[in-house]
Amino acid sequence: MNKDVIYIDTEDDITAIIAKVKAAGSKIVALVPPKRVGVLQSVVNLKLLNKAATNAEKRIVLITSDQSLTSLAASLEVPVAKNLQSRPEVPMVSAPKTDAEEVIEGADLPVGDLDKALGSQQADKSIAEEMSEDLEIADAPKAADIARETLKKSTRGSEAPSSPRSYAAAAGGSQKNKGKFKVPNFSKFRKQIFIFGGLGIIAIVALVWALVYAPHASIKIEAETSSLSIDKSLTLDPEAASSDTAKLALKPEVQQLVKSTATTFTATGTKDIGDKASGSIAITNCDSSGSFTIPAGTTFTSSSGYKFTSNAAVTVPGYSSSTASACNNNPTQNAGKANVAVTASEIGDEYNISATSFTVNLSVVVTATSSSAMSGGSHKTATVVSQNDVDTAEEKLTAPDETEAKAELKEQFSSDYIIIEESFTAVEGDPAVSPAVGEAATEGKITVETTYTYVAISKTDSKAILTDAVNAKLAETSDQQMYSLGEDDISFQNFKALSDGTYETRMLTTAYIGPKIDTESLKEQLVGKRYGEIQSIITQIQGVKNVEVNFSPFWVNTAPSADKIDISFTVNNEE
Repeated sequence: MNKDVIYIDTEDDITAIIAKVKAAGSKIVALVPPKRVGVLQSVVNLKLLNKAATNAEKRIVLITSDQSLTSLAASLEVPVAKNLQSRPEVPMVSAPKTDAEEVIEGADLPVGDLDKALGSQQADKSIAEEMSEDLEIADAPKAADIARETLKKSTRGSEAPSSPRSYAAAAGGSQKNKGKFKVPNFSKFRKQIFIFGGLGIIAIVALVWALVYAPHASIKIEAETSSLSIDKSLTLDPEAASSDTAKLALKPEVQQLVKSTATTFTATGTKDIGDKASGSIAITNCDSSGSFTIPAGTTFTSSSGYKFTSNAAVTVPGYSSSTASACNNNPTQNAGKANVAVTASEIGDEYNISATSFTVNLSVVVTATSSSAMSGGSHKTATVVSQNDVDTAEEKLTAPDETEAKAELKEQFSSDYIIIEESFTAVEGDPAVSPAVGEAATEGKITVETTYTYVAISKTDSKAILTDAVNAKLAETSDQQMYSLGEDDISFQNFKALSDGTYETRMLTTAYIGPKIDTESLKEQLVGKRYGEIQSIITQIQGVKNVEVNFSPFWVNTAPSADKIDISFTVNNEE
């Protein structure tokens, strides 16, 4: 009979192996496990595998030479073969005596022929399996032995228990005095080891942190100090490449903010609007034998008094006759003639005059006439923006809120700058009107922009100037040190914006100097000392007025190592 061969991987669990057995196509399934496979070294797993195969109407054969696995297979009567070519056999352990016809010689049968023997042994094996189910899992091998002894007696004609439950009761009764032994849950045990081990490590780390890294001492010393007034005149140049604190010449930071205010208004002005009349004037020359030019913009006045101006320059030729008299006698043939386009000097339909003569002020006497009427002149009254409208609207404009503008402008500076409050300026620009004054419109809008400005200096620059001033004073004595530069109380006076784009101002503050204390040496003295001891040691120093000691965290009550002690100096400016 054919058989399926399944090679078990080391990663396979019992569920995966059972699934492979059920999926096999043959009734005989040869399982080839790797050496020292863990999943089959359990009687429970092997029993589950054998039962699943039986339920699937399959017979499993273990291909192994492992003695421990062979022993487990013997307890469950699972056939074993050393290789795929060997004949399988059920390892014998306390084999019961049976009739000859009931004995199956597994050594003489190939793996495929074992299928024929399934029917004769199925009943006895189902009894053993049912008995094993009723016993504790850890007692499965003993349950199998009890089942075999019971089967042996039944084959000899002895009275057997009436049901598998009786076998289980017998097995259970034999164990009453010994007690039940359960297999430890090693997975749960391992998990508990990891949990408690992790908690232990965390506890150790927390203890080290609490005793070594966390302790900290902060000590503030207030000493008898003397004030030092600092007053420096500064030059601020926004275009400078960098600051020169030694020369008190700084490059400031300048920030500007533009805010607009606008309002609309109704136009109330009036204006006459329309088109200008235009036409052409013919010029006749009988006064000059030479040609001449009449420039553009020359005024021609009609006989009725309406004025027109030439649109372009025009050249008039001289007369062609021998004399001016001859020209006048026959101007049509002899006179120099030219035409020039003209436009009325004002708008209005009254300039649409009919053909007429014109006078013109020239050095040469000419005759100017129009051969046709002027046309295109028109006249009407329109509403326009007047200057009075603009002035009235400007008075109604509401100035921007300076407080809000200052706040927005200060936000443009980083925390690295000291803003000079005296530098604040607000410059209002010229109003912008749309439409412009004189243009036709029924409504207009006026807008005014205001530019706000603040000037600031770098805290680094100011601190450098103050440090130089304090160091110059400390150079005069060896038993004093700086307690405060006064950089947090700087004020500015006499701020001026100069015409060349630079600024001038005075920077004023008060610094404090006091007794010189060697902080590093003092820290070494304070290591391991309590609150009162620290205060006693420090207050004995000449010039010290008060000492404030703080330990952290709350469980610390002595000063830790020197590198975890911070000493700072404070100034109580009672003035």
